[in-house]
Amino acid sequence: MAERVEAEPAPESDSIILKTLLPLLVGENWYMLGLALGLPPERLDQIENATPAVKLLHSVIAEWIKRGGSGQRTWSSIFEALKAIEYNVLMSRLQKSHKPTDEVSATAAFELEEIAAEWKSFGIQLDLQPALLDQLQLNPDKDPVDIKMQKMMALWFALGKASLQGLIAALKIRGNMRLAGKIEEKYLKRKSQLDKL
Repeated sequence: MAERVEAEPAPESDSIILKTLLPLLVGENWYMLGLALGLPPERLDQIENATPAVKLLHSVIAEWIKRGGSGQRTWSSIFEALKAIEYNVLMSRLQKSHKPTDEVSATAAFELEEIAAEWKSFGIQLDLQPALLDQLQLNPDKDPVDIKMQKMMALWFALGKASLQGLIAALKIRGNMRLAGKIEEKYLKRKSQLDKL
């Protein structure tokens, strides 16, 4: 059995910093890192074996988030898009757990998977260009490693286990001492500054 990290939920400062780390994790085996982070293998298998429609929905959310600036990608837009494609029951359910002004993260895709069949209409309602959506559709089975890493990290956040210490420990378990050291040096200093605020 793979060694894994047992971690407490992240303080707010960890969440802010962790969301900036994804580019540093390129090249790391997302599945093995997920196991080291303590994520259930069956949930990682769901990411690996997602249907094309679910993959496309995750890609739509990722593209939408990527194209927006801070404060521009809020749940208000998600609610409006759900209303436009007549998913009012899902919208009502999500409104109970998200304020319209809350910023959307990649974890939203997990909460929206029941609309996977409507991924394209949903993307249009989020003001993504039809040409971009067509490009995503050209290869629906392609799920690049960076998208899988993003999904795995989103799952880690959704389960409430994400922390800087947990990520550093998991990278050390995986033998990636260089990246673990870089994160410790760069981000734990920033965390210390944020915790003082």
